[in-house]
Amino acid sequence: MTFPDADGQPNVITSAEPASADDMPISTPCSEAPAESADRASVYGRYISSAAWQTSPARLAELEASGHRCRLCFASRREARLEVHHRTYRNFRCEAAEDLTTLCHPCHLGVTGMERFRNCLLDSYKKLRDHEKKKKNLSRLKKKKKKKKKKKKKKKKKKKKKKKKKKKKKKKANDKRNT
Repeated sequence: MTFPDADGQPNVITSAEPASADDMPISTPCSEAPAESADRASVYGRYISSAAWQTSPARLAELEASGHRCRLCFASRREARLEVHHRTYRNFRCEAAEDLTTLCHPCHLGVTGMERFRNCLLDSYKKLRDHEKKKKNLSRLKKKKKKKKKKKKKKKKKKKKKKKKKKKKKKKANDKRNT
């Protein structure tokens, strides 16, 4: 298995034990991470520690483009452990250099934390918005139902009034005949 050394360079670590399926590099190129979070973390973790990621041309190009320094605090690989952050997972396992950013470990934790917080807020906002939409639709349906009921009541009243008028006319006609 390959891990970065103190300078951030690929470092092959061999073990006496046979490699398990989890230690094997991921062979399916250019696929998205699974939808379920437990699977996603497992697939992501295996990929990040694989030789495919450690020797990825895009990863190495980003490290080179950043001058082997953190893009936020400019720490060098001698001052802090450098990591390459995925800006997007759209091209997971087939990353382009512009999909990646070199960050030191503390900055990477900060950026990841902010992204997770933002995503949590966005999820909450979407849920709230969906709830408000449902509430609005329910309100609209209730108003529509009320309006329909009112219309029906009005129609019934009108019918009743007509019937009464008809009865009165009939009564008048009967009274005229009888006199």
